[in-house]
Amino acid sequence: MVRELPKPQQWRDRPVLTAVALLFGLAIAGGCAWWGVVVLVRSQYLTALVMLGCAVSMLCALLGAAIPKLGWVTPRASVDDRGTLLRIDRSVNWLNCAAAAVIIPSGALLVVLVLTGGLDLPLTGDRQRGFLAVSMGFVVIGGFGILAAATRRGGIGYVRLTRSGFEIAELARTGQGLWADVREVSDEAIDKRTQHPIDVEMTDGSSQVIHWAADFTPQGIALYWMVRHYWLHPEDRAELADGRAVERLRDEDFDTARARP
Repeated sequence: MVRELPKPQQWRDRPVLTAVALLFGLAIAGGCAWWGVVVLVRSQYLTALVMLGCAVSMLCALLGAAIPKLGWVTPRASVDDRGTLLRIDRSVNWLNCAAAAVIIPSGALLVVLVLTGGLDLPLTGDRQRGFLAVSMGFVVIGGFGILAAATRRGGIGYVRLTRSGFEIAELARTGQGLWADVREVSDEAIDKRTQHPIDVEMTDGSSQVIHWAADFTPQGIALYWMVRHYWLHPEDRAELADGRAVERLRDEDFDTARARP
């Protein structure tokens, strides 16, 4: 029987800030699309290609961010002899990869056009153009990073729970540890910008943090309690290698105690 798990106490939603950020992104995407049409009419085809590419990439990224905020994610769990592997929601994964795949050529072309003076944008000075070229250069590098991570790992992020420990991979960030070395599984991280963190505090004072919990399960709630459950209950860790952990995830059947038994 499926039960509703409680939301971790320290998690805070910021609906106003989220809405403002999404609207700002939509405004940028709309502005790029509009200017793309304008320069297309002027027969500035390369600038139009850049602007429309930026608009498509921004829309993909916004959708990839909005889906977890709305809780529209589907858990993806698989089991092998190493343990249970959870991957980021398929739609979120592909939207982020699509955003990266589109912005790489569009952004690279923008940098070339800025440097050669061929970009038809109402930028008045060399400083503005230089800032745009440098900023887009970093975005292109980030796009390569997303695709490299997705190619190497079969997706942009995963969490693996095993009988002995855990692995966390989110883009370039990776971390792992043994259950025996975990001091606490907390719902509050040092980085306050992370809205729904799962902070695995180690006995040596370090932390391994899942920043994108909401990309794995709706609002990230089930993932938080799943990690905490298998830390609290070593007697249940065999379930991670035989499929029973996936059944628990489906039923949301995890211990929600605030303290160790």
